[in-house]
Amino acid sequence: MLLAAALLGVARAESAPSTVPARTADSVMHAQELLDRGEFAEAEAELRRMGSAAPTRILATSVARQGRYQEAAKLLAAELAESGKTPDPREGDSWWIIAARWAAPPEALSHHARGLWHVKVGQFAEGKAEFEAALKMAPGLADAHYHLGYALEELGDEAAAEREYRAAIAGYAPSERVLKGSAEYNLGNLLWRAHPPRAQEAVRLLRSALAPEAQGRQPGILIALGSALGATGDEAGSRAALAEAVEAAGRGAYLPSKIADQVRSDLFGQGCRPRPAGAAPGQPPRCAPAAAVNRFRVAQEAGREGRFEASAAACREALALDPDYGAALFSLGQALVRLERWKEAEAPLRKALASTELAGSEFFASNKMALALALVNADAKDPGAVLLAEEASAISREPAQRAWFDLLVGRAFAQVGNRACALWRLERAAAADGTPEQGRLRAEELIAEVKRTLPAEKARPDCFEYELYRPTSLAGEAKRYRKEHPYEAPNPPSRESSEFHPFEKYRVRVRVTGAIRPVPSAVALFFERTAKARAKDGGIVARMAEMFRREVEVEEVGARWWLPIQETLAPSLQEELPQGGEADLYVLLMGAVNKDVVLVVNEFRARAP
Repeated sequence: MLLAAALLGVARAESAPSTVPARTADSVMHAQELLDRGEFAEAEAELRRMGSAAPTRILATSVARQGRYQEAAKLLAAELAESGKTPDPREGDSWWIIAARWAAPPEALSHHARGLWHVKVGQFAEGKAEFEAALKMAPGLADAHYHLGYALEELGDEAAAEREYRAAIAGYAPSERVLKGSAEYNLGNLLWRAHPPRAQEAVRLLRSALAPEAQGRQPGILIALGSALGATGDEAGSRAALAEAVEAAGRGAYLPSKIADQVRSDLFGQGCRPRPAGAAPGQPPRCAPAAAVNRFRVAQEAGREGRFEASAAACREALALDPDYGAALFSLGQALVRLERWKEAEAPLRKALASTELAGSEFFASNKMALALALVNADAKDPGAVLLAEEASAISREPAQRAWFDLLVGRAFAQVGNRACALWRLERAAAADGTPEQGRLRAEELIAEVKRTLPAEKARPDCFEYELYRPTSLAGEAKRYRKEHPYEAPNPPSRESSEFHPFEKYRVRVRVTGAIRPVPSAVALFFERTAKARAKDGGIVARMAEMFRREVEVEEVGARWWLPIQETLAPSLQEELPQGGEADLYVLLMGAVNKDVVLVVNEFRARAP
């Protein structure tokens, strides 16, 4: 059954059915709001009033942001001990355990903590002032030098930032090797970018930061090392570091998807294949010959200038040197599509799609889009064109781009005789906010053509894109999300600002228990904030705040999760599963309320008992 509208959910694992009192949820959300506003003492007071119901991590955060690192470390250690975890200063808030040993006046630590918060929210001038105040009281506080350097770099004073980073590196104690690694990373990154002739020193610093006792082989540091090695002319070393970075990200290490895709794209353009499993650090991947890469770059330049015949010819020259060069295959197919040689474009595009080279999601989306376009315009009547276009549209970011994907998918449905699904996608393209006028007129032409040429189906087909949802588990995705989005990041080396991305799609198998209860106010507030932040997206996202009143309980391998459900969908779920039972949920991961993962479920399928 295709649900008329979406089902949204906040996945909160529980060992048994329970009800979170609305008053407690309200207090937690209020405390979090106070923390977000920088009112740390007030947040702590709110949490203290909750007694034992106060979340330990949030209470510890409120204490740490006042500079009381010893007290925060004790709270954190107790929480980790309960869960059987060992603190790692490289992860989350565990650096508080190092900070607990700092011998500095309490007021200096208070300035340090306030500086951290200002930097966290992008107030670098205010953060600079706080760190300077801390250093007046405690000149030997190495971490204040480090973060002052970070603030200065963000303010554009790179010379002063370099001095502070060097002071931090010299001042950290041997027991603070992890924090020293952060300073080495930032200084190394600064040197190769601002002073290319000093890239060799940057390489030394970055390799030191990668040491196991320092930051370890984190993808972000590996990317900086690859860039620095490239600046020194060490192409093989650069490729090795970049390949290791994306491999680590593929195993779950944190790396923003935008950066990972850019690195993969750079390696893909050089025809680099994945390294063998267990490759040693420094082992470069196998890439296309230099002559083939040069011909590929000529092809790219010709394509940018609109000389598609010349681009296709240069791609063929590159492929003569390396027949499996995926980037050249893709560019050849793209050039042939631009020349409207649809049938000729199919073979290189299909071969590029099967390429084992390192490539980002943008490449696969573009390749699938080009192949779908070739198949539709060749009137191939290939059902696979629908799926190719759907998969490409899964990462589309702009309303205008999504409209063109809908047009293509609608045409593909029409070619295979699926009238209802063709009209669904074409009408969505015509009605969507942000669709260009040219796209709207084209959609209306196609709607009229479909209605004129295709007979209505006796039974409405299911147009839901089931194939786009990757099988996974609620617990697995919650764990992954929390690892990639730690609640409180220490010494943040990345300058990537957070941004909204298309929701990730997953399929999970659960048992619906049949229990239902009101949605906690904290979750309702999350929906309101998300709707406001993403109002331009329109559709269900903009309306979610007014759509949810209750949530249903599901079970996965013994753990219970509560998922808010749209009021109009609750009867459908209860009708199909009146006594509970197994179901497949098709979900989108949106983010989290505090540390509780938020899921959007677009469809469910009850499973036969």
